Amino acid sequence: MNDNAELLRRLANVIRFGTVDSIQMKPPRVRVATGNLVTTWIPWLTLRAGSAVTWWPPTLGEQVIVLAANGELTTAVALLGLYGEAAPAPSDSDAANITHYPDGARVSYDPASSTGAFTGVTDLHIDASGTLHIDATRVILNADVVINGSVTQGGGAITSNGVVVHTHQHGGVKSGGDTSGGPV
Repeated sequence: MNDNAELLRRLANVIRFGTVDSIQMKPPRVRVATGNLVTTWIPWLTLRAGSAVTWWPPTLGEQVIVLAANGELTTAVALLGLYGEAAPAPSDSDAANITHYPDGARVSYDPASSTGAFTGVTDLHIDASGTLHIDATRVILNADVVINGSVTQGGGAITSNGVVVHTHQHGGVKSGGDTSGGPV
């Protein structure tokens, strides 16, 4: 191969577009179909791989960019995350941050409206070895609630079906007076 042909080959391989052809989890690698070839096993780029580490494997058919140092595909890495017909953008907002999962779950936050949501999740577990704080003007639970542990309430009235529990009295109870008195 002459020098010009080799230079052109390398130049063409510096940046290539393709799709994930196959995935290997240990060690994390993909093969990418790009043009008329399929790469050898190459690593994919992740958000973090230092003291904080993220794990989010690619999916078959996901569009990627192959970056190869000096145009040598043996040095290539796959840069994940190009939108396409098979995986269109989940929004057209210029501010929102959205992750849409294949099972229908969705995590979103829109700083323009200061609203967020975590929806479509069957089970959610929060494990805090310390204290879990929820600071809000109002909390609404649309579910049966089970509390395994003591409950301390302060700072306001507790109502049940419109009755303020701590001031509620019963009339007509015969125990030496006309009412049962207030709570003790």
